[in-house]
Amino acid sequence: MRHSKEELAELRAAALRSERLVSRKIHRMTKGDAGIDISGTQYDPRVGKDKIMGMSGDRLKKVIERQEYFRRASVGYYKGAQGTIVERQAYRNYVNSVRKINTQTRKEQRKYEDVFIKPLGMTAKERRAMNKPAHPVFGTDAYDGMKELKIFKPQQIMGSEGAKMIALRNDDLRRQYQDKRMIQVARENMNKMLDVVGSDEARVRIAGLTDNQFWFLWTHTDFPEELSIKYLAMQLQMQVLDGSAKQSPSMIDAAMERGEQSLGRAMEYVEYAKTLDL
Repeated sequence: MRHSKEELAELRAAALRSERLVSRKIHRMTKGDAGIDISGTQYDPRVGKDKIMGMSGDRLKKVIERQEYFRRASVGYYKGAQGTIVERQAYRNYVNSVRKINTQTRKEQRKYEDVFIKPLGMTAKERRAMNKPAHPVFGTDAYDGMKELKIFKPQQIMGSEGAKMIALRNDDLRRQYQDKRMIQVARENMNKMLDVVGSDEARVRIAGLTDNQFWFLWTHTDFPEELSIKYLAMQLQMQVLDGSAKQSPSMIDAAMERGEQSLGRAMEYVEYAKTLDL
């Protein structure tokens, strides 16, 4: 779009005024509690007087529009980890993603807290109290519906991209839980363990559980821990046989014996889970 000389003069004057306002905000941010200086970074919307005087009307409008957005009270920045910068909105989105997961976590905990775990002789709530860390965990590779996540400070996050990646991961995990994809993933992980354990009987018995029964078994009992002891014993035996690890025969025998005992306890949990009406 062509602009008259008068229109260009007005746009340039507006752009210069806008630059001064932006500079004031950047100065306030530098002196504020966050103490962050974004001058010269990708977040600095200033272009300088020389460029403004040579810009077309359309480019001037875009500069002014970007700077108007920057001057909004909702736009701000924090110091991130290792000299990075975290946009305020990216951090808010990350915090909201953690809060949503924690809300879902507490909802599941309330749903199952009074279920009595017969092999343990206690309720799910009592077991959780025994295993719960003093503070929310920093993060989990596989959200299991039991852990509340800790909210990182901006200084612990690798820039806006880091905040966005964590928020996307959290939202994906929450959706996996809501549409029961997480149950499918848990079954797949268990079946991989059973491939090593080598118990077809256990596989058949576990396959007979409903999704709700299996999810409670996997996330609210000691079944995974018991199964993993047998899994690790079998792994150790295979490593010794292929020469990648060295252990005395007595150590292998002891590990295998512990594994068999643990597998037996794991199957007690499976039989218990079959009785649950969830």
